[in-house]
Amino acid sequence: MKPEAEFNPPASLSRRPEKKDRKSDCFDHAGRAITGGIVRFMRSRLGKPDRIIPIANSHSSEIKSFSENRIKEEARRLGLEIRIRGFDDELVGRCFALIREAADRALGMRHFDCQLIGGWALLRGTIAEMETGEGKTLTATLAAGTAALAGIPVHVICVNDYLTARDAESMGPVYKAMGLKVGVVTHETPRELRPAEYDCDIAY
Repeated sequence: MKPEAEFNPPASLSRRPEKKDRKSDCFDHAGRAITGGIVRFMRSRLGKPDRIIPIANSHSSEIKSFSENRIKEEARRLGLEIRIRGFDDELVGRCFALIREAADRALGMRHFDCQLIGGWALLRGTIAEMETGEGKTLTATLAAGTAALAGIPVHVICVNDYLTARDAESMGPVYKAMGLKVGVVTHETPRELRPAEYDCDIAY
């Protein structure tokens, strides 16, 4: 049997072809200018997102002494104040502290600092990206609860019916502690019952 001839590729084929760096053109410069402008605008709108942490923490010890009825009363008062003054940092920080205390009592779960930042970003109308396990479901209660207290109809959108029902049930006690009503709408919710669910302060 004749042995197969060994294949020796020419030197030009033995090297890996490398992609040459493309020179920037006018479209690249325009794209960077636009995205840079958007980033600068969002930073100016958001400011320093971690500034909400010391504000919320400054109210924690006082709110911890509140009774359940006092929490609801304070939630109503803050809601009225926000309607007058808007989402002022001081009011939002106090509201976050109130929601954090309600979550601690109702669920045994207390918002971490990163969750306060996430809730503050959501309330400002931006997207908050969080890693798996950082507590997105609990984070959403900060923005949803604060907006609902201010009289804004809130819809929390979940990716499927299971998560919709689960999150509404698991986070419901937090909202109820604040005197807010929670509705649930899934594919199985009858058409005639949907208006009442959407009429709640927060609808999942």
